[in-house]
Amino acid sequence: MAITLTSLVTRFRNRLDDAVVPYLWSNDELTDYLNEIVNDLCRDIPILEDATTAAVCQYAITAGVMVVTLHARITVLKKARLTSQTRLLDLRTAQYMDAVYPGWESSAAGTPTILVTEGVGTGKVKLYPPSTVNETLNLTVYRLPVADLVWASDQAVAPELPELYHDKLMNGILWKAYSKQDVDTYDARKRDSHERMWRIDREEIRRAVLKTRQRPEIVVPLQAMI
Repeated sequence: MAITLTSLVTRFRNRLDDAVVPYLWSNDELTDYLNEIVNDLCRDIPILEDATTAAVCQYAITAGVMVVTLHARITVLKKARLTSQTRLLDLRTAQYMDAVYPGWESSAAGTPTILVTEGVGTGKVKLYPPSTVNETLNLTVYRLPVADLVWASDQAVAPELPELYHDKLMNGILWKAYSKQDVDTYDARKRDSHERMWRIDREEIRRAVLKTRQRPEIVVPLQAMI
């Protein structure tokens, strides 16, 4: 049977012994817990690699404009290339640029060779030098799910997280659920127990993801842009 939001929420309810209406945890709450767990996981571990989603990976560049604002769901930049070029852009920090190319932020337009990944605020990058012509910037990134799931509209949708890891989400969901501040739902002992097990599950997911990487990679965390 295909994994969907509905099937996952049903599975969560079975573990919570909350299968009878009125529910102690609403469908919206369980969906929110799932979103929180998946987003935190993808923020911490480079799971979702993407080079094809246009809204995330492709950016129209205007001639003479240096700053590019990236999609908010990107967590790590892996590769960058302009459509007109075959070579990849070098990924560099502002600190590197200040040391090697003093005054680089005021450079004249030319053929971009570097993508500067920090110094202009979260989620922004800079082309050096700015392009003399209109261009398209193509990125390969790691990211969060493009959008959070919504119970009202996404019951037949599966989380973007690979199905291989769906079962590993259970302890994270139970941790969130038993943290709910209500006399019938809050359970400090179960909360703490599932939080500990979730940390173990996260580490197992991290090791599994790293095992799938067949070669070492140098990635630039988006946090470096702050």
